Amino acid sequence: KWDDGFFITSVSGNDNCSGVVCSTLERNFRYRQHSYIVSSTFPSKWVSDKWSNDYYITSIATQGRYNMQWCVVMSRGAPYDDQVVELDFQYPSESVHARWRDNYMVTGVACTQDQCAFVLSRGHYLGEEQRCTRTSHGPLHKIREDWNDSLYVTALAWGRVA
Repeated sequence: KWDDGFFITSVSGNDNCSGVVCSTLERNFRYRQHSYIVSSTFPSKWVSDKWSNDYYITSIATQGRYNMQWCVVMSRGAPYDDQVVELDFQYPSESVHARWRDNYMVTGVACTQDQCAFVLSRGHYLGEEQRCTRTSHGPLHKIREDWNDSLYVTALAWGRVA
């Protein structure tokens, strides 16, 4: 679909399947190039190499229960000025809050049974306030509360809550 003007705008996965959403984008907000990787471990070196070539993470997901796979999509032309990944074996609360103080916003999250990866970005099109919610059950109640405060879901992942 890339030849038809479509770009990967979202990837997701669960224990036994994965999905990809491809969309056309407005003329003034168009990715110029995509690159992606599927890996059994978080591809830190690949991501770092792509960052040095003006790519930014635009989607991230995991898939599988026993043979876990990370899928990272990176794009040129994303609306970011800078980006970091906080990779941890539990929710990296202190790191996320420190990044918020430096004007980063969570733009992606993915978890395995062992690790969480939070993608934090700075750029022109990011919001002013953000909250992270972790639940051991469905987040629908909390999402509805945040909607009442004019906050909207920007990233969602399934994984270990601890």
